Amino acid sequence: MTKTNNRLSVMEILLIIYLFIGMMSASIFNYSRYVISLIIQLRCFFFLKNKPLKEFLLPIASYLGIFVIGVTFVIIDVPTSDLINRILPLFSIFGLTWLKVYKDNLRFDRVIEIVIRLYKYLGILIIIDAAVYGVSGYGIWKPIIFLSYRFSGPFYDSNYMGMLYVFLILVCRFGFPRKRNISTIAIFMIIWALSGSWSALIIGLFVWIVCSIFTVKRLFLKQIIILFVYFLLSLWIFNGRGAAESFFAKTVSVILPFDSEHLIAKFNSLFIRIDTQINAIILSFKNGFVGFGPRTILKYFEHDTHNSFVAMLFELGAAGFLLLLINMPLRTNSKLSDAASTFVILSALVLDIHYTIIYSFLILFIVFEKNLSLNPYAKKKLLSGAEVCMAG
Repeated sequence: MTKTNNRLSVMEILLIIYLFIGMMSASIFNYSRYVISLIIQLRCFFFLKNKPLKEFLLPIASYLGIFVIGVTFVIIDVPTSDLINRILPLFSIFGLTWLKVYKDNLRFDRVIEIVIRLYKYLGILIIIDAAVYGVSGYGIWKPIIFLSYRFSGPFYDSNYMGMLYVFLILVCRFGFPRKRNISTIAIFMIIWALSGSWSALIIGLFVWIVCSIFTVKRLFLKQIIILFVYFLLSLWIFNGRGAAESFFAKTVSVILPFDSEHLIAKFNSLFIRIDTQINAIILSFKNGFVGFGPRTILKYFEHDTHNSFVAMLFELGAAGFLLLLINMPLRTNSKLSDAASTFVILSALVLDIHYTIIYSFLILFIVFEKNLSLNPYAKKKLLSGAEVCMAG
């Protein structure tokens, strides 16, 4: 169904709120996000009639996976509060695939336009706040000092803020290919600079360059290949620290302006992560890939894995890992889905990204791939509301 008026439907408003508040650190925003997602899913159930079975196979499979995880948690005696606080995010994120049955009734391009504009206004506020802090030492969101000043705004930490805004830059680049996006991208780049997240910049630049040259249509295979290559590299670093450190110092010093002290600190941080990841996989294997329960990594290891795939495997077991695999489609014809999926997969190797709103964006891009009229590969004509989105 095509809408020509600019009034937003209730579902569109709910989705805008969900995508805007979902990354913020305050608990009230997290629980609001869960409630909004459940309302959206309940609304979708009214549209199941006369829909082909293939439209809701994935949502049902995701529900079954979450059910298995919940039953496992009960069996291993996970505290009720921890169980709820882990199952709710899973329903909130993977349950969005139910929008497949509602996609023709929702202007997703309009939703994304407004969400980007909201993040732009928030970015301006973060920049002003950082400037005030730089002059007076006072601000709403004070920075942390780790090698440099790093701002995080209203988000969980600086890395997540950097990842989110670099991701949004890619959305502007591949979903809204217009010259008037320059001001928006410039603001988002300033936000990245304030976050100080080099991981976000490196991954973002890589995705920008690669996806500008060609499109990888086989998303599922791409995810498997990236995970396999990363696992091999991790084993090399794990078993040959000296050679890996030397290679890291020579390579990174060419790309980034770090002195030897900072390079050593960066490599030590990387090695600690790799060491924890490999040992977490080994322990998961010994446990039969059942899962140890939410927030248990630090009970077994001194450091977090900083790897979303490994964390979900360790905490949720094989069922959690399979959730990530089955929600990546076999193919795509969308440059935006390709860029977003590459960014999410690579980011998940350095951060727990799958519980964030960034992953929700990816799921929605895949769900609405054929309905997203701003996609440069789409054949549909732009909606009237889309013409004014990024004028500011």
